[in-house]
Parts: sequence; structure tokens; C-alpha cells
Amino acid sequence: MDKKCPKCQAPLTNDQQCDSCQLVLSKYRPPSKFRFYIRKDLPKIENNPLPYFEDSKKLRLFAIPSVLLLSLFCLKTPLVHFLLFLKVWVHEFGHAGMAWASGLRATPLSFGGSGMAFMSSSERSIYVYLCFIFLNSFLMRNSIRDKAPFIFLGTIPLIIFSTFMFFFATDNKIEEMTVMGGFAGEILISFFMVISFYFRFPGKADWNYFLRWPILLIGLYTLVNSTSSWIEVHLTNSLTPFGVNNSESAVLGVPGDLYRLRNDYDWTLSKFKRVYLSLCFFSWLLIGTIYFYFASQKSPKTN
Repeated sequence: MDKKCPKCQAPLTNDQQCDSCQLVLSKYRPPSKFRFYIRKDLPKIENNPLPYFEDSKKLRLFAIPSVLLLSLFCLKTPLVHFLLFLKVWVHEFGHAGMAWASGLRATPLSFGGSGMAFMSSSERSIYVYLCFIFLNSFLMRNSIRDKAPFIFLGTIPLIIFSTFMFFFATDNKIEEMTVMGGFAGEILISFFMVISFYFRFPGKADWNYFLRWPILLIGLYTLVNSTSSWIEVHLTNSLTPFGVNNSESAVLGVPGDLYRLRNDYDWTLSKFKRVYLSLCFFSWLLIGTIYFYFASQKSPKTN
């Protein structure tokens, strides 16, 4: 059967160029059909997608600043309540993530402007630990197969940290780290959400091309909100921005995370600032480094 031009359907006389429409066959790329999980057509490397989204230089340059401005604009709109709901969920995932890494059962819950990470048991479960290790090992294996170093570099420290917490950490230390994980999760999980805008995930775990935009919005909003609160703590030299005054009472009489860290685990104000401000500083430093790296890259060549 004679070969036909993929564009004009005219018979081909050679494998390089169509005589009818002058299409260079090596540069032809069929138009993508709209699907719910639409992806941008990208050049392939050994039949694998690139480990990052090959966007134009303008998009790389203006994506984070524009979404950052949008998140600030949302503060003046009813959408802020929805973002607050998601911010609380990020906070509770911080608690739950620390519990899972330590082999504890946990369920993150969010109720409007408040939430909780429900712990079904304080005993370490080998089943939870093995599930956590299996999930990260699976992602590591797929990241190697699909050339996604972003996930590979993230799973290694998680596996090491989880193994240390499960086998060597005391029960008291695990509880302290789980309590600390809420506000740490607001910073670290948000940081992960922001930088993941540029990178692809392995296999079926890959971001939807459009899904990464609302994820970037949620990550930036939560990270900016958390960072500004800890800067205020540093400037006022108190935990008042989080509802914990200088007396021995928590906000509305409910012992929150910072109240428990201060009273049950002897955290001082200087330790609060040192831990959380350091996380904020390094998160923004890495975000800035990744942003300027991708913003400085040339726009991809279109065939």
C-alpha cells in the first residue's frame, strides 16, 4: 500500500518531503486531540517524556509571579475561604505524613477553618511502615524508568527518614515530631507543590498539564501565609500571630500544636523561630534557584 502524506493525504514519492504540500515529514507533529488529561506534545528522548514541562520562556518567567499576585488578590475575595480550607488540609497532611513515616495510622481531616489528624493508635505498625516504604520505592523505581529525577531525589530522604523514625526514634520523639509536622507541612508540602509545577512525575502519577496551575496557587498561598506568620513571630518576638499568648493558655482554651510544643516538649521561642524560619528560608531559596534556572532557559524549538 502506498504511503500518504499525514497532512494532505497525497501519495508520497519519498520519505523526506511531500511533493504536494511541501511538508517536511521529520518535522511533522499531528495535532493533539482534547482529552480530560490533555498533555502538551513534547519531543521524546528514547520514547520517554522529558523530566520537565518544556514551556515557553515567557511562561516560565511569569508563571510564579502571576500566580503569586493571584493568590494575594484572592485574599480580598470569597475564594480565600476555599484556600484557607485547603491550607488547613495541607497542615493536617503535615501531621499525617509525619505519622505515616513513623509507622502510625493517621487520617488528615479538615473542617472549614480548622482540622485534625485523627490517630487511630499510638503504637507503631509494621504494616503502615511497609506501605510507606513500598509507595516510595515504587515511585523511585518508576522515576528511574521514566527519567524523573525530581521524584527520585525526593524519595531517598523519605525512605531514610522513615526507617530511622520507625526503628530508632523513641515514642516521645515520634509524638513531638508529629505535633511539629503540622506547621512544618505547611512549609515543606507547599514548597513541594510549588516546585512540582516545573517537573513531571513518573508514569500514571504524572501531573495533568492544567492541574499543576491550581496546585501552584494552593502551594504559593499556603507558603506565603505561613512565611508571613513566622516573620511576624520574629518581629513581635511572640507566638501571638498563631493565637498563643505569652501566658500559659492556648487560644480559646484549646491546646494547639505550638502550645503543646512549648509546654510538653520545652520548645523555646528561639527554637520555634530557628526551626520554622529556617524551613521557610531554604524553601524560598530553592524555589528561587529553580525559578531562575528555568526562566533562563531558551524557549523550546517548535518543529
